[in-house]
Amino acid sequence: MAKSLALFVHGLFSTEATWASMKGLLSADAGLADDYDFDTFGYSSPKLRVNPARRIPDFSVLADRLASVLEAKHGNYERVVLVAHSQGGLIVLRFLMRQLAEGKGVRLARIRRIVLFACPNNGSEFMLTLRRSLLGWHAQERELRPLAESVVETQRRVLADVVYAPHLDDHRCPIPVVCYAGDTDNIVWASSAKSVFPNVGVLQGDHSTIIQPDGTSHPSFLVLRDSLITALTEPMPSPPKQKTGMASSESDDYHSEMTLHGPVMVDVEGGSGKPVPIAVRSGPVDQISDVDIVCTSENIYMQMAMTFKPSVSGRLRRAAAKRGPAGEILEDTAAAELDDWMRKNGRFGLPVEPGTVAATSSGALIRRGVQRIYHAAIGIPVLGTDRFEVNPHSVAQAVHNVFELARRERDEDGLELRSVLLPLFGAGLGGLDPAICFEWMWRALRQELREDDAWEVHISTWTKTETETILAAVQSHAGLP
Repeated sequence: MAKSLALFVHGLFSTEATWASMKGLLSADAGLADDYDFDTFGYSSPKLRVNPARRIPDFSVLADRLASVLEAKHGNYERVVLVAHSQGGLIVLRFLMRQLAEGKGVRLARIRRIVLFACPNNGSEFMLTLRRSLLGWHAQERELRPLAESVVETQRRVLADVVYAPHLDDHRCPIPVVCYAGDTDNIVWASSAKSVFPNVGVLQGDHSTIIQPDGTSHPSFLVLRDSLITALTEPMPSPPKQKTGMASSESDDYHSEMTLHGPVMVDVEGGSGKPVPIAVRSGPVDQISDVDIVCTSENIYMQMAMTFKPSVSGRLRRAAAKRGPAGEILEDTAAAELDDWMRKNGRFGLPVEPGTVAATSSGALIRRGVQRIYHAAIGIPVLGTDRFEVNPHSVAQAVHNVFELARRERDEDGLELRSVLLPLFGAGLGGLDPAICFEWMWRALRQELREDDAWEVHISTWTKTETETILAAVQSHAGLP
């Protein structure tokens, strides 16, 4: 297997040498050495301006040089992880923004993770007055001030087009970004290092020592090692599939009958130590039977799809409804109860937080052994279009909320709940690649099953292609060929 690259970017008034300890430990790690090459990106960041014929490069110039280095020196790597300290993180984020602005989103897809240590995402208050008087000439220091306009704009674009990007195209590229703060760092406070990013943590160390581990048990080494390992299997994003019209259920790739595949016994490395059964249910979801909880994706306004729609939401709405002799709907059970939930929670007509989960009864599906329908707010409407956007944080939050609600209804309300059917959150509403949806879900699902492995998990698919993809993914996590 071709090696991947971990490229390290230093901060203000620093050099490539600041990464020596971290690089040394990672290079000596048997679990990483065969998979990674380690290199550094250095740049000029002097404390004093000595030669008037030389300028100090600003973030945009350094971002463009980083792009050149990645292409010219490291262009053959299929997977890249960028690791940055302090202002180095702002340079990396500026690099992302400028590449996307130039329509190079597809080329960015090989970057499978970005790890930022003590990055002043909201600026640094440290000695601000003195810095302004003594370093007002310094192009890099000016962008480290709180709420610098260029930094705020970069962050806005990166959140929308990288962190929460629904798919890959010329101007968007989904890349996981992880931010860590130092618990004793007085230069970049934790609130600035974490900022508005969804994946964050606080580690041992001040502004300097957070990236200078003294051994393999140091928290910074451990979290970076884990990120590097995760990046090796991080799903590669792909452009959205072009829709050529809704295929009918009679199409060769569509299942006309609900079919059970598995279960596959998967070790989630926690809980009681016993493997957890994970099955795939392929076919029309309205034919589901003998699963206690059936989940569906909704938009953030918690409005179910119309009953004639072929989506999971539309099919479940139709299947849960009470019908008359001629097939007419007498009681729109699931939709009516969801509307009641929105009114009781003061959100009727208003959006809820992405990842929110609401429970309704199963209506007529109770005859098939289904007890509850869980509605997860996943799709964020794109104004002026019929499209929805989905982000990985919302998907993970929805998985967590499904199991939290299920445990509450099981333990506090006395419902006998044991099995859960999950759709591929985002594959329908957001048009995301099913393999990426599953991997986004799997990380949250694995954590929930580690804490409570009493559940039977079923994944709902519609087409034969989806089924093969998800079965292969489940088997890979079970260690099966």
